[in-house]
Amino acid sequence: MFIGTDPVTGNPRQVSRTFRGTKKQADTALAAFLAEVVSGQALVSSSVTLSDYLDRWLEHITPTRSPTTARGYRFKVKRISAKLGHVPLDKLTAQHLDRAYRAWLTEGLDPSSVHHLHRVLSAALNQAVKWGLVVSSPTSRATPPPRRYQPKQIPGPEIVQQLITASEDRGQPVLAAAIGLAATTGLRRGELAGLQWWDIDFPAGRLNVRRSIKNDLDGGWVVGPPKSHQARTIALDSFTLTVLRQHRRRAEAWASRAGVILGAASYALTLDPSGLTPMKPDSLGQAFRRLCQREGLLELTLHSLRHFSASMLIASGRELT
Repeated sequence: MFIGTDPVTGNPRQVSRTFRGTKKQADTALAAFLAEVVSGQALVSSSVTLSDYLDRWLEHITPTRSPTTARGYRFKVKRISAKLGHVPLDKLTAQHLDRAYRAWLTEGLDPSSVHHLHRVLSAALNQAVKWGLVVSSPTSRATPPPRRYQPKQIPGPEIVQQLITASEDRGQPVLAAAIGLAATTGLRRGELAGLQWWDIDFPAGRLNVRRSIKNDLDGGWVVGPPKSHQARTIALDSFTLTVLRQHRRRAEAWASRAGVILGAASYALTLDPSGLTPMKPDSLGQAFRRLCQREGLLELTLHSLRHFSASMLIASGRELT
C-alpha cells in the first residue's frame, strides 16, 4: 500500500502485512491495518539512520533559527551522530538513549550538557513523529540526567577592575573597553560587537542598542537585531562615559596612524582601524576567556559581567533588560 513520500529520502513509502487465516479473518485484519495506516500507526521499515534523519531535520529547522542557534544545533547533532548515528531511526529505543547518556557522563560531559543533547534529540524525534516516520519518540521514555543547578558566578567590583587593568597592561585596550562597558551596561557580547559610534550620545550620556553581531554557520558574521528584538536606550554613568571617551581617542589615533577615517558608522569595539569590520562575538569571548585564564579566574565568562551589571542595577533599584 502506497502511503506517500519519505520526507528524508524522497522515496515512495509503502506498507504491507502478511496474514494467514480465513477470508473473514483476513477482512477483519485488513480493516484494522487500514485503520493503522489512516491513524499513522503503521510503521514503515526503513534504512534511514538517525544520522541521515538528523541531517534532514537540520535542513528543515535552520531557516527559522538564528545563525548562532543553528550552529549550536549542528554541534550537538554532530556529537549525537557520533554516538548513535548508525542506529536505524525506526529501531531507536529509550535504551539506546540511556546508554548514550551514561557514556557521555563517563567521558566527562557534565549533566547539563547531556540534558541539552536530550532536548535536541527530543525536538528532532518529535518532528519525526509529525512526519510519520515513527509512532512515538523514545526520548519520552528515556531518562536523561537531572540538570544540576550551577550558581551564577558574579565578580565583584575589584575583579572587574583587575580584568580592565590586566587588559590595558597586556596591550588589549579594545578588550579593556569591552569589559568596562559590559560590566556597567549589561550588554551581551553580540551587542558589544555591534556597537557603532553613532549609537553613543556623549552629550546626553546615552547609548542606543540597535543591533547585534552574530556568528554565522560558515565562521563569518552577520548583523541582526538585539536578542528578543530588545532595541533600547541605556543611560551611562560617569565611569562608562570616561571609558568610552578614552577608547574613542585611542580609536581616532589608531585610524590616523593607519591613514583611514573613523566614521560615525564605524564599529566601536573592533581590531579594524577603520571600524568597518566588527569583532566577532566568539573572538571577543575567547579573548576574555584567555585573559581570565592568565588571571586565575577560570570560572568567569564574558556573560558573568552581565550578571555583575544586573546585581549593581538591582542594588540601585533598577532592572536589567
